[in-house]
Amino acid sequence: MWYKSYGWKSNPFLIKPRNNIINFENEKEKLLNYISSGDVCFLIGESGSGKTSLLKWLEINTKKHFIVYFNMENIDKSFSIKKFLKSHTKFSRRLMGLDYPKNTVFLLDESAKIDEEFKKALKLHYDENHIKSIVFSQPSQQPEIPEGFRHRTGNRIIKLNPLKEEHAFELIKKRCGKYCPFTEGAITFIIEKSNYLPRKILENCENICINLKGKKEITINDIQNILRIKEEKQVANLLSPMEDNILKILKDSRKTAQELADILQTTEGSVGKLLSKLMQKNLVKIFSHKRPKI
Repeated sequence: MWYKSYGWKSNPFLIKPRNNIINFENEKEKLLNYISSGDVCFLIGESGSGKTSLLKWLEINTKKHFIVYFNMENIDKSFSIKKFLKSHTKFSRRLMGLDYPKNTVFLLDESAKIDEEFKKALKLHYDENHIKSIVFSQPSQQPEIPEGFRHRTGNRIIKLNPLKEEHAFELIKKRCGKYCPFTEGAITFIIEKSNYLPRKILENCENICINLKGKKEITINDIQNILRIKEEKQVANLLSPMEDNILKILKDSRKTAQELADILQTTEGSVGKLLSKLMQKNLVKIFSHKRPKI
């Protein structure tokens, strides 16, 4: 349990969506107003920008409504909106001859995955007022609005932008609690390398802490070393065995193509082709252009 070496009881950097998200106050207010007014709206933004967490916040904090969250990637094709709504109608409403719940709101995560049958049923139940409001969520810069909802959506599109630096700081500090091993410079570096995206920030914090095994003060240099090793591993995974062997030899000393060919028991021509590929990847450079090249 790597996190115990830092004094944490559990992993503070879990990327599981939480309903106690920081920031997004304007977005929260807009969403609540749209729901209250019975509107259709769209929530868009890069993957990892906090859309699902914001939907989960709505699920908990929207009062006097029947809030239903769906991840459309996990919806079975046989799912029936009509059956679902009827099965969730309170007995008291049935006694009054009402077949559907009151003030139902659908929160549709990954809504670009909606199939045609679901779209038709969704439009029907919204038009019949069985569903009061719909929030579509998509990881995109421009929403993919289902046919039949374009004029219903209008300009009600909320875009989640990357976090501001102070809010990204707050995210890390809040997750770490009393035990924050990162220096302020290290936090700034992590935020920049994560492009100010909440999910990426948390993933990088977790990876760094696992690699440093309980280090009490994590600096920029520590993080740079981890990132360098990670990049080297990524590069190694993209190399052929022969390319990898050439790099290992050249790390120890400079060689000519013929010397490499002799060591690797292959032809100078084959080595030359591999060296050209490695130069294109900026992994090898010519030390001397005199013949034979080194």
